[in-house]
Amino acid sequence: MKVLLLNPPFLKEFSRPQRSPAVTMSGTFYFPVWLAYAAYVLDENGLEVDLVDVPADGYSIDDIIVRTKRFQPSLVILDTSTPSIYNDVTFAVQLKELFPSSFIILIGTHVSALPEETLNEYEKI
Repeated sequence: MKVLLLNPPFLKEFSRPQRSPAVTMSGTFYFPVWLAYAAYVLDENGLEVDLVDVPADGYSIDDIIVRTKRFQPSLVILDTSTPSIYNDVTFAVQLKELFPSSFIILIGTHVSALPEETLNEYEKI
């Protein structure tokens, strides 16, 4: 099974994993720790993993779509945050439309705190 772990595009230099997700004034990016832990566990259990930190890598949406087409994941785990939730879910829906056989999972504090609201608003995820 192929799993894509994705810290998706949003604002330039936006840091989701920090305590208060935002564009940092210092330019410091927090590493997507949860995604990294998950990548390790999945890899150790024999799954093929691609971890992409879009803000740190400077990828565009088109770059991610091309990379996803090449990788063809069965599962996409997408990190989210409250300030970026509409962007994140819109991007997740776009991925689902392009890769209908991929199962999409949203993680992060926003979807954990408001799972029903998030799922009801976006039926494709």
